[in-house]
Amino acid sequence: MTSQPQDQQSTQTAQKNGIAPLFTIVAVLLVLSFAVNIILFASLLQQFSLPSLSSFSEVTTKQEVLQTIKDNAIVDLPSSDKIYEYETKGLVNSLEDPYSEFLSASDAKNFQDSLNERYEGIGVRFEFDRGQVVVTGVIKDGPAYKSGVTVGDVIYKVEDTLVSDLPDSEIGNRVRGDKGTSVKLVFLRDGKEIPLTIQRDAIETPLVELELKGNVAVIRISSFGENLDVKMADIAKQIQAKGSVSRIVIDLRGNTGGILSETIDIASYFVPEKTLLLYEKTRSGREDVYSIAKAPSLQQYPLSILVDGSSASASEILAGALRVKRNAELVGQPTFGKGVVQQIFSLKSGDQLKLTIAKWFLPDDSEIDKKGLQPDTLLRPSEDALTWVLENRK
Repeated sequence: MTSQPQDQQSTQTAQKNGIAPLFTIVAVLLVLSFAVNIILFASLLQQFSLPSLSSFSEVTTKQEVLQTIKDNAIVDLPSSDKIYEYETKGLVNSLEDPYSEFLSASDAKNFQDSLNERYEGIGVRFEFDRGQVVVTGVIKDGPAYKSGVTVGDVIYKVEDTLVSDLPDSEIGNRVRGDKGTSVKLVFLRDGKEIPLTIQRDAIETPLVELELKGNVAVIRISSFGENLDVKMADIAKQIQAKGSVSRIVIDLRGNTGGILSETIDIASYFVPEKTLLLYEKTRSGREDVYSIAKAPSLQQYPLSILVDGSSASASEILAGALRVKRNAELVGQPTFGKGVVQQIFSLKSGDQLKLTIAKWFLPDDSEIDKKGLQPDTLLRPSEDALTWVLENRK
């Protein structure tokens, strides 16, 4: 006898005794009541957003750390705003991405000013290199230039504090300052300490400059900042008006990058409209980036591009794309190797988040990140790339 007929038989016997209907109704009601209670309880959990056990643990640990510092540290706790800033920076730092960064409102302003080469300070550019803060550029006729600071100097101390004891984001803030104020610095050069007190001034470096060297037009781009294209349009007109120009040199030495859209604008003067300049890979897929129409065009001139170890990001995009699409010659030293794109997100607090959102590739599918561009003509650091081009490329 199979199990199914046996079950039917048992049900029929119970129905004859009048028990099953009542038992079935009561059971169903109990199940429905239990289900409703479960749903209501789950809704309450969601409404009150009860923290998880791990959240309880994190909150308790944070309170314990704060209390321990308050009771035992020889320095006072910073303000709640400062604690919030460092907590948020720590969160972003946990991405282990050197280019993603939380920017307080003041940091964000300094970042924009640096892109536009406009700020109050001593007039130096610097980068972090193997634990040291190395000067990579000195603004001509600026306070640091007049004080004898040179490229390659290492910033060792700021106001008697070792820079190695300062967070990276604090170093720039301490070097910069209001016009007319002074800052005490100690530089290292060839292993020797050079103490200097430098009076700050207003610094505004032209983003792009044109210099005519005989028949060669030299375009020096210091940063891909805001409104660079407006200035470039005027330079293109000057070159066209000068009928004797036989070659264009784009000097990107010391240019650490800037705004991608400005980079595309500059490249567009040298290639036909709708030329593929690069493509990006984001979380959502691939996005191609093309040139746009520019007049007057500079497509007919042979190109040489000067690069060095500080030429990075937007500079590498421009140099790499024009080498692929215009057969431009790269002269100098290998470039830095930054092939990722950051986007600035404005936060409700007034702060900003600079976040890496894409990796970019040249039109020939080559990747620059952590590799850089190898010059077609490799020169020693002691050799001046512009002098080499003027002597060897007519």
